[in-house]
Amino acid sequence: MARLFTPQYKQRGRVAAAVVTMAAGAAPFVVGLLIVQVLPEDRGWLPATVAGLSFAAGALLPWAAQNVMGLAGNGALRRRLQQLLAAEHPELDFRNALFVGFSPGERLHVWHGETSRDVGFLWVEPGGLVYYGDGYNWCLPRGFVDHVDISPPEGGMQRVLVRWHVPRWSGRTFSLEAREANTLRRAREATLELHRRLREWARSEGEAEEPLAVTLGLPPTDMSGGQVVEEPATGSCATILAVAIITLVTIWRVAGTLFSYGLLYQAILWAGLISVVGALATGYLLHYLQAWEAEQRKRRRA
Repeated sequence: MARLFTPQYKQRGRVAAAVVTMAAGAAPFVVGLLIVQVLPEDRGWLPATVAGLSFAAGALLPWAAQNVMGLAGNGALRRRLQQLLAAEHPELDFRNALFVGFSPGERLHVWHGETSRDVGFLWVEPGGLVYYGDGYNWCLPRGFVDHVDISPPEGGMQRVLVRWHVPRWSGRTFSLEAREANTLRRAREATLELHRRLREWARSEGEAEEPLAVTLGLPPTDMSGGQVVEEPATGSCATILAVAIITLVTIWRVAGTLFSYGLLYQAILWAGLISVVGALATGYLLHYLQAWEAEQRKRRRA
């Protein structure tokens, strides 16, 4: 089956999200500068109002853009994957399937900028969990499941942790994220609902368990290529310091010059614009450093 959730797909999503978020953060200040520029000489309280609204919009719009762009293309990805799986496995009934993101391991990792290593469809059966995805197919009998937990919020993200075991082997964990949504906020709500459903399923009486109707391998445990979210990549501190210095010097040169000419509100708006661009650029540079370091580690192992 052709792969859909590839590093190239993830990279396109990261670039699109970076461009839209950067534009959303910069646009209010650009509009504010244009308005202040064309105001009459007797401006009164108008410039201060424009500057205040620009700062408020500059803080809110990037958050809204990230909320929307975080799962951009998710609906199309779901439809295309369902079509491919239906062609390869005609016996699958997608009416009761949940579209989820899957990652092995307990700690939150980033895989080429995504917190899911794979995406696919999950069936919650009385006898266990069945998963058909873009890269993996697996099933997990309910008797192997130990606990179903929810991860603490890291960067606003939460995932359902399924702790399981194999007889005579130590415990293992994988995580799931509900992707039956088009925004990050709704995805978080859907993930909490998935946690509630799986927890009730795991706690239900097991006497009437039915055997799984499919025979697939157990969930994969290989975490190579992932970068732990709370572990900064090499060079992160130097990157933050360098961008901060560049941002401050640019503010001093641009806003300071405008202030010396008495253009107070233009100086304030330019300072806000440069600060927002610098902050957003820092965040995306750190994401790229994490993805680059994970890829280098994967190549060294290979």
